[in-house]
Amino acid sequence: KAEELAALPLQERLKRRIIDGERNGLEADLDEALQTRKALDIVNETLLDGMKVVGELFGSGQMQLPFVLQSAEVMKTAVAHLEPHMDKV
Repeated sequence: KAEELAALPLQERLKRRIIDGERNGLEADLDEALQTRKALDIVNETLLDGMKVVGELFGSGQMQLPFVLQSAEVMKTAVAHLEPHMDKV
């Protein structure tokens, strides 16, 4: 599974981490993404895409609640990691 993730392009890998609820390696991937993208763009364009898929899977009965909560925890961790890099409004 880890090798499968590592083979994916960075944006797809981040999205998969949200969908799979996979926290291992999340921060390293986020730091890599921050080299070329703004923190808010990563959240809005990549991580929220992952949560949208989670919502669709849950809505269609393909994902059970504990896994949805696990995905939400990974999302929360990712946003907390990116928060210091976001512009204050």
